[in-house]
Amino acid sequence: MVCPSLRNTGTCPKDQCRFSHFLKFCELCNVVIESSAVYDAHHRTREHSRRTYHAGKASNGVCPLCLTGYTKPRTVQSFYEHCQTTTHGQAARLAGLNSLADRFDATAPAHSQSCTVCRAIIPNPNWDDHIASGKHAAAKLFHATKSSYDSQGRNKCDVEVSGGETKGFDFDVIAQGSGRHSISVDLELTSDASISVVDIRLVSGTGPVRYRTKSQFVAPTWRGRLNKGITKSLEVHFESNQLGRFEDRIEFVFRDNHRSTEFSIFRTLHAVVALDPAELKALGPIAPYERPKRQTVVDAEPNDIEGVKPFFDSDIQWKTTLPIASVPKHIQQAVLKGTFDEQLRYARSHIIPPNLTIESYVRYWTSLLHLEELRMAADLAAYDMFGQTLQSAGNAYKLRVPGLAEKRPSVVLGDRIRVRPVGSQGAFYAGFVHDVEQSSVTLRFHAKFKPLNGQKFDVRFTLGRTTLRRMHQALLLPVNSKRIIFPSEEHFSEVDESVIGQLNFVNDQLKQNLEQSLAVASILSQKAGSGPFVVFGPPGTGKTTVIVEAIRQLMRRDSSATILACAPSNSAADLIAQSLKQKGANKSEILRLNAPSRLISTLPKELVEFSRQRGANFAVPKLAEIVTFRVVIATCSSAALPHGLGVARGHFTHIFIDEAGQAMEPEAMIAIRTMAGARTNIVLSGDPMQLGLIIHSDIAAECGLGISYLDRIMQLPAYDVETGRGRSVVKLLNNYRSHQAILQYPNQIFYDGELKAFATPDPKLVNFFDLPMRGFPIIFHGVSGEDMREATSPSFFNPIEASIVKDYVQKLREDQKLGIRDSDIGVIAPYNAQNRKIRTLVNDPKLKGKRQGVLKVGSVEEFQGQERKVIIVSTVRSNTNFIQYDLRHTLGFVANPRRFNVAMTRAQSLLIVIGDPVVLSLDPMWREFLEYIDVLGGWRGKPRDWDDDVSSQGRDLLTERKEAGVANMDDIAQRMRQQVVASAPTHANDPRLNDSLPRDNIRDREE
Repeated sequence: MVCPSLRNTGTCPKDQCRFSHFLKFCELCNVVIESSAVYDAHHRTREHSRRTYHAGKASNGVCPLCLTGYTKPRTVQSFYEHCQTTTHGQAARLAGLNSLADRFDATAPAHSQSCTVCRAIIPNPNWDDHIASGKHAAAKLFHATKSSYDSQGRNKCDVEVSGGETKGFDFDVIAQGSGRHSISVDLELTSDASISVVDIRLVSGTGPVRYRTKSQFVAPTWRGRLNKGITKSLEVHFESNQLGRFEDRIEFVFRDNHRSTEFSIFRTLHAVVALDPAELKALGPIAPYERPKRQTVVDAEPNDIEGVKPFFDSDIQWKTTLPIASVPKHIQQAVLKGTFDEQLRYARSHIIPPNLTIESYVRYWTSLLHLEELRMAADLAAYDMFGQTLQSAGNAYKLRVPGLAEKRPSVVLGDRIRVRPVGSQGAFYAGFVHDVEQSSVTLRFHAKFKPLNGQKFDVRFTLGRTTLRRMHQALLLPVNSKRIIFPSEEHFSEVDESVIGQLNFVNDQLKQNLEQSLAVASILSQKAGSGPFVVFGPPGTGKTTVIVEAIRQLMRRDSSATILACAPSNSAADLIAQSLKQKGANKSEILRLNAPSRLISTLPKELVEFSRQRGANFAVPKLAEIVTFRVVIATCSSAALPHGLGVARGHFTHIFIDEAGQAMEPEAMIAIRTMAGARTNIVLSGDPMQLGLIIHSDIAAECGLGISYLDRIMQLPAYDVETGRGRSVVKLLNNYRSHQAILQYPNQIFYDGELKAFATPDPKLVNFFDLPMRGFPIIFHGVSGEDMREATSPSFFNPIEASIVKDYVQKLREDQKLGIRDSDIGVIAPYNAQNRKIRTLVNDPKLKGKRQGVLKVGSVEEFQGQERKVIIVSTVRSNTNFIQYDLRHTLGFVANPRRFNVAMTRAQSLLIVIGDPVVLSLDPMWREFLEYIDVLGGWRGKPRDWDDDVSSQGRDLLTERKEAGVANMDDIAQRMRQQVVASAPTHANDPRLNDSLPRDNIRDREE
């Protein structure tokens, strides 16, 4: 909680005050903020930007006193700032308008008044309600508090303190281990007054006792009398071996010996400690962040001049065609009007059926897909470029696309990109993508396209709709089987566990695992046409192993069995194919069916023989060939290809969907509704506790698109893991990946403590020399960094955390005893910008040397289903704006239980987490995880600033932090008035002290 005395009087007389003494103010939003980092972050928030542009209109943008235009846009805030300029002040005084309130009133429309506190124009009938409102009371308190706080930095009573009223003292970036650093502070008395320095103290902004950490700054110890004209130089010191950003405030307490009164002058202190100061500065923003302007999505015009499409599917004889499935006009118009809440209400009442039933199934999902498509197109339009040049490349042209490697935007072969000369209102030339490189694409246009050398073009990206159309195609097929949409107990039969003993396992390791063996036996024993069977596979329990064993058993036991195996991503589908190859499958049995738009370079080399190619692209086999394979492996999207070729529904006896929790239900239905016959069995594998879907449309997500097919049916009674065990679902329990200490916390939180650790971790890593506690292979490195953005990228990065990641990577590389390859290390961060910065650091040729293997750096999603001996996690966020915003805005993607679960369960032998403990502790799950590490000795760096032992579960930790930053407003306002009344007789006649008194900035209403 902020110190009441500080709020009311601008100073605090207590040497050991238990409250917070560090404040910053945003006048536009009327919020009090507790640190510079938070203040900077607040100015980047959507709410602050919204207020900047929509604070309210102030007349017509022309000041009636100065008779000049003052603002663009025309907002009350802009006029408020104009009223404080020298030009306006001179004009106002000539007009006899001396107060800000009078000047502000000069633009108030008829029958209305201006509130200078809220900076709003209020109609006369609403004035009383406005004055009585909580919003006005909060604004009034804000200005009173700011007035008190501002006075702290002002030089007063003829005493001047160097450093400036707002700038303070900055130690800049200091190398770790470089010892003590000092800054000189000058005190000067400009009159003959008798003034003494009675105290100099640090008023650390770490909050009340339960949120307190030790300051790294050291205040001067000198006390004594100042003499006119003689500058007294003192030194403030800073020393810390901790990395990160530090800030504090120093209070100089003076005594006027003649008046027997005390007054204070404050200065802010800043410092950053880095491993390499030069490197840290180089990691900073390449340009100031500017929010990218969202462009209006423009549909392809009939007069677009179409280019040359790739030839990879020109000779395919399709038996079915995809529907166009355009977004209906009424849905397009609905999402262009009103606020998000209004759009959501309209979608629920006019677009999406209220309940999912067999009858509403098609309309329900197609409506959600339409909403998702609109958002996807709008998001893609944000990457449109202007004033770009094209580089000639034979009969094609190369276009540079920043962010392409990070899939910002995502472009694949066959995509359509429209270009038009800058300033032209004519037709667009539509070029088709023939090649995708790290930072450029190759386009082929119509023969008419003849750009001049150096000519500039506006570029618009077009959403590839193939997968969307495939989902619509699957939904529109007349398939409404209850056993697929709403399976129940009647769709399953009992499984005799004695079957397990009769199995001749391809993978002998399954013999030792009852749950894995039961899952395989259950899949084999399902009657034809049963409900979907679920393999519930928590991290490291071998669900893909079960799927591969089941497929091999089916191939061995039933010569007529044919299998379609799918996964949402190419990497997951490749893993199935690789595992089958390792277990003896040959190229005559298995087809790895790739989309022609996939780059050949992304396919693992060992799978080339299982694929079909034509020239430089993947090919789709003809119908006569595809039906000869026992197993066809594809992504969920490419699972539409057999249907397009004319493969009959029911041809496949089994359909497997691995990582099913990552596929939208319509995406899973591509394989199921196009290929499943009445006797086809369906097997889903995944973990509802791990990563879900990535949905672009908030409206579609709110209405159910974010719930996967696996998630939905797991909520049905038939899939109870206890009663349905072996019939409809098997939950795997043995973890073969992680050290017990790494597994323990996720196991308790997500899996009821049922998982058992069977891994054999690397003993050298478990005793890594840099562990705070040998034998406990988890490190939490606490650091207060700064989350930044640059140029027009909305993605966050944290340079201090990036440098710490590099340091750990180098320690692992340089310890020859560990024998670690780069491919044994994985780095996870939730933002592409952070991954990009880290990737640059760890892959520096000077640091990497001749080391072999690829050190993967990526998002949580990229590590789903993968594991590494060592995982390093950078959480990035250091925005502790407890005052105004909710946990989702504060923590971003970090506050997502599923992402947390995946990130913390990728490590086999060593887990290193880097982050700001203050920010992470806002989330109960993270807080308990940090406490778990702290208790077992794995913590280093910035210490935790909470000391209560009360369980975090059920507590609103964000609200607790807010309450620690802002006291009860009514109570403070009352004490403030009492302080003003008590102080007025003593100081009323002393102009030197008047600035330190809080002022009530509310103009009394004239009746």
